[in-house]
Amino acid sequence: EHRMEDLRFTETVPVQVRSLASLRESGEIPNNAGLLKIDAEGFDIEVIRGMGEPNYAVVMTEFWDAAHRFGQSGKGRLEDLVAEMRRRGYPWHIVIYHLDEDATISYYCNRTDTVSGSWGNIIFCREHVIFSKAARWCEQVLTPTLHR
Repeated sequence: EHRMEDLRFTETVPVQVRSLASLRESGEIPNNAGLLKIDAEGFDIEVIRGMGEPNYAVVMTEFWDAAHRFGQSGKGRLEDLVAEMRRRGYPWHIVIYHLDEDATISYYCNRTDTVSGSWGNIIFCREHVIFSKAARWCEQVLTPTLHR
C-alpha cells in the first residue's frame, strides 16, 4: 500500500546505477525477453530511455495520474510513457488501473488520458497479435470503463 503519510525519509544512500543497455551488453541480463517489468517508483521513463534497442515483446511500467499524490511530482505520467514507448516501436498499450486500494481494477486501451486520481500499470506491446490476446484477457477478467 502506498501511503505518503507513512513515509519518513531520514537518510540517503548512494547506489550504483546502470542502464539496461549496459547490462545486456555485458551479458548480465538476456538480450531479449518476453516481458520486461519496470518498477522504478516514478523513474520508469529513465529506465526506458536506458534500454537501448529493446528486444522485448511486452514492457510493463507504472503510471500515476496528476491528481494522485505520487503523480503530483510530474513523474510517471501516462502520456509521457506512451510517447516514449511509441518512439521505441511499441504502438499498442493497455492501461490497468484503480482509484484506491479497495476500488475495482479496471482497464482501457490505447489512450493517453487518465482517470482522475488513478494509478496502475501500462502494458506496452510491440506486436498487435500479443496486444489483441492481452486485450481479450482484460475483457474477460476485468471491469471495462468508459475509457474505451
